[in-house]
This record gives sequence, C-alpha cells and structure tokens, in this order.
Amino acid sequence: MKLVLLAGLVLLLAACRPVPLYPVAAADTDSTDAAPDSAAAAKPATQPDTVRNDRYWNDLARYLAGLPPLPGSVLDSIDRAPETAGHRQVFDQLWLRKRRDLLDSLSAWAGAEFPDEYHGSRPVFYPFSGADFVTIHTLFPVAASYTLFGLEPEGKLPDPRTQGADRRAANLLNLQYSMDDLMAFSFFKTNDMRGDFTRFEWKGTLPLLLAFCARCGNEVLNAYRIRLLPDGTAEPAGDTLPQDPNDAVVTGWRIKFRADDGSDAPLQTLDYFSVNVYNPFFAQLQGFSDYFAAKAPLRTYIKSASYLLYKDYFSQIGRLIQQVSDFLLQDDSGFPLRAFDPQTWQLTFYGAYERPIPLFANLYQPDLHRVYLTDTGIRRLPFGIGYVFIKGKSNLMLARKRTVAAAP
Repeated sequence: MKLVLLAGLVLLLAACRPVPLYPVAAADTDSTDAAPDSAAAAKPATQPDTVRNDRYWNDLARYLAGLPPLPGSVLDSIDRAPETAGHRQVFDQLWLRKRRDLLDSLSAWAGAEFPDEYHGSRPVFYPFSGADFVTIHTLFPVAASYTLFGLEPEGKLPDPRTQGADRRAANLLNLQYSMDDLMAFSFFKTNDMRGDFTRFEWKGTLPLLLAFCARCGNEVLNAYRIRLLPDGTAEPAGDTLPQDPNDAVVTGWRIKFRADDGSDAPLQTLDYFSVNVYNPFFAQLQGFSDYFAAKAPLRTYIKSASYLLYKDYFSQIGRLIQQVSDFLLQDDSGFPLRAFDPQTWQLTFYGAYERPIPLFANLYQPDLHRVYLTDTGIRRLPFGIGYVFIKGKSNLMLARKRTVAAAP
C-alpha cells in the first residue's frame, strides 16, 4: 500500500508541477559581452588532492541509496531502523523501473553508437544537470572525472545518527520526492528542486549525488566542499563560505569514488558546482572558464536544459561549452541547430523531432524539423529521454568536432 500511495503521489506531483525556466533577468543581447577565450588559456598545474578517504561516506551513500549495509558499517545503529527499511523498499522499486524504462537501453545504445567514448576515461561535462549523475554515468561509466553544474544548491548533510527517527524518516521521504521527476521522466525540474532541496535538514544536491553514485555501482571514498581559485584549480573549502550561486566565488562538492566491482578500479571524481551562468553572473565567476580549459577537450552532454542556449543572454556559457568540447551529445533543448557551423561540426541525428512541449512551443525549429523529414540517415533511438520522454518521440543529436589540418 505504501508503494502504491507513493507512486500516486509521484504522478500527482508530476502533473501539478510546471517545468521551470532558469531564472533570468531581462534579455541581455550585448554582443560586446564576450566570454573569456578559455581554449587559449594556459592550463594550470593540477593541485594535489590531500583529502583522505573515509569509510563513513560509502556507508552514508549506501544508506541514502537504500542499499544493504556492508559488514562493519559505521551507521549500524540506523541501518536496520524501520524508516530505513521502508526507504530501501521504495528506492528498490524506483530503481528497477528506472533501469527498465531507460538505463539498460541507454547503456546498450551508447556502447554501440560511440564505443570509444563509452569505454573511454576522458573528462565529461554535463551543463544544467542538477543532480542527474545517473544519466551521465550510464553514458560514460569509466570517465576519470565528471563535472556537473546547475542553480540547485550544493547543500549539506548532517550526520543522520544525530537525528531522531522521526526526522530521519521525514528526510528520507523528502529524498524520495526529490528524485521522483528523474526516476519517472528522466529530468529534474528546477523549481521543484528549490523546494525539495531546502525543506528539511538534508539539503541541496549532495544527498542525491551520493545516493545515485552508490546505486550506479560505485564505492564512495570521500566527499568534501571545494572552491575554485582564480586560476581554475580547486581546493577544499570549509563550511563558512556561503552557498550562493549568484556570487563570484564558485563552490560545490567533490565526490571521490571507484567502481565497486571487486577489482582495483581507478579513482573517479564527480564535481558539482552551484552557479548562475546568465551572462552578467558568468562574467564574474572566478576560475570557472579556466577550470574547464584545463580539462579540455571534453565529452559534453546536454539534456532538458530549458532551451537556455537559444538565448543571447546565455551566450557566454554557450561559447565556453563549444570551445572546450569535441564531442557533444544533446537533445533539442541544448543548442539550436543554427549554432553548429558545418565546417566545424559533423552531426548525427537520432530519434524523432516534431515540436517542443507546449511550455516551449515558441522555440520550435523549422530547420531541424526539415532535417528529420528529409534526411535518410536519421538513426533509431530505442528509448524516451528529455522533455518528450516517450519512446519514438524523443531526439538526440551527436556533434563531433571536425579535425582541421594545421596550415603549413
């Protein structure tokens, strides 16, 4: 009965919640507002990561993910509590559905369509992602590093052992509400996240990132706040720095993990930054462009991005993404087709495109529709993803940067 009620609540919430737009001011079309030339920036030296591993984080991630505790868990006092068992049952059902509806098909498709990238370790970039580690890890499971950003707060997570059973139960239930959109529809909704991520003591993206990292078959080695320095390097940051996406100091969380498959798997890193990349805010971000320039060339994925990159007032982040990426996979909510110079990008189209959902109806692309009507090379997409998450109705486009021979 509890699962039935939860499923009903998920559907009710989904039906009532509007898909949000990124909060922006009036359109800023000043073409002199140029983004830094990140591709030409000198790459800073990598700063040594001196934060030690701590078993607490893996036990906590498994607890949040509804996974059974490992022997000797430091959370033994709450691992077998009634509220923990109920959360485990709910998460198991949601995860089975997510794998059935998307993840298994997405993994097989990526391995067949771009095997070198699927099995490769090059860094991955997921703009406007929120806490959606699940999708990007499924597409690129062995990347050395993943960088995600969004307006969603980075958050904090007090030790659940310090809370009473009623507060833990409330936070676990809120965690389930926070992930319902992603589990049911393959995307988060920013307005929902602002409420879900601030309602109880477990705040922001951190609880979901830890849970998804564990559910994707990983051992979490550590998690800690970071800030970017002006040269683009990251350093551990304390709790005193404000969590404000609109200020110049770029802060977030770094999660260190590795595949939990019994092998001596290589270290992987997930960085999540809470930032506002609307042009006036982007211009003040310290070290943000240089951080990505140091990782380039990147494999980039964009999905359910509120069509922000169609807007002149998101031109700076758009230029940065195209500068540092040589492999860009997106749905139609990323860049418009006109943004891809055919001399620079080779395009492959998947699925179907008719028109955006009603909320974004004014961003219909006639030129993209013509491609899908006339191009005989459109490839099949065996799952639903993005805003139009129905199998046979969704689209993806793969843009690969062409290799240009150096001039003599």
